[in-house]
Amino acid sequence: MDKYFTARGATMGLIVRHQQETIELLLQKRMNTGFMDNHWDFAAAGHIEAHESATMCMRREFMEEIEIDVLEKNMKFVHLTHLYDPDHDNTYFNCYFWIDTFSGTPQIKEPHKIAELEWFKINELPESMIPSRYDVLQAILTNTCYSEQGFHI
Repeated sequence: MDKYFTARGATMGLIVRHQQETIELLLQKRMNTGFMDNHWDFAAAGHIEAHESATMCMRREFMEEIEIDVLEKNMKFVHLTHLYDPDHDNTYFNCYFWIDTFSGTPQIKEPHKIAELEWFKINELPESMIPSRYDVLQAILTNTCYSEQGFHI
């Protein structure tokens, strides 16, 4: 395939719950993945596979990683990031979905990749959160639906 058509796609899920007057965000602590290990990330994420839509990927990743079921109709698209990773010469489109309705109880299903799974108040996030994910969250909270990362070197 021509190198001009090699952009990859990934999905990221923001699982939220309302606790009294605050919003809590479910984060996973990454390990043994080769990308930002020992940092906090959104609850589930993954690469979109061949013949799979972004919402199909998100639903699959939620089941594989934290064993919850999220129907496509309950996935609210909130952000798209066009990302260039110069270290690996990769271009990605990352789709972010906001989810506040799901079935099941979140639990670690990939203990070889997820060290911890924890709820955090959305305004009291851990310092070791992946910086690009934190930036996207701030964009989402200000209703910004598109961003670019890595192109302005």
